Amino acid sequence: MEESRKKFAELAAMTMAEASDFPFLTDPAGREHPLAGPVTAIGRSVENDVVITSQRVWRDHARSGRRNRRITLEDAGNTNGTFLNGEQTGEPVDPADGDRIAVGGASFVFRDPETALRDSSAVEREFGRPSGIARVDRRAVSLSPREFLPLAYR
Repeated sequence: MEESRKKFAELAAMTMAEASDFPFLTDPAGREHPLAGPVTAIGRSVENDVVITSQRVWRDHARSGRRNRRITLEDAGNTNGTFLNGEQTGEPVDPADGDRIAVGGASFVFRDPETALRDSSAVEREFGRPSGIARVDRRAVSLSPREFLPLAYR
C-alpha cells in the first residue's frame, strides 16, 4: 500500500510535459493513462495504476512493462483475457502506436509520442507460415487456406 502511494506521488509530481514524453493509453473518454513506471498495473483494484471499474476486469488483470523506450503488455493469467487488435494475448506483446487494447471489455488506444510518422504509404504485411495467420498493418486478416498459401510463399 505504501509503495502504491509513493508511486502515485511520483506520478502526480510529474509535469504535464514530462508525462507527455511517455507512451500512454487513451480510454474512450479521451483520458490519457501514462505508462511511465517500470511496471504499470491494470485492473479493478484501486492499487492499480490504471483502474477499470468493471466486473469483467480482474483485480490484477494485466500489466505493462517498460525498458527504456520499449513497452510490453502482458495478461496476468485471467479468464476474461487481454486483447491486442482483437486478438487475445497469450504471450507478452509489444504494442505499436495506434494499436487497440481491450482489457475485460474496456478499450484503449496505445499511443507512443516518439513514434516517427511513416514516410511511405506502403502497407506492412506479415504471413505466419506455421500459424497460418496473415496480418496487414499488425491486424489479423481472415484468409482461407487457398488464399493464404500463394501469399505466404512469395
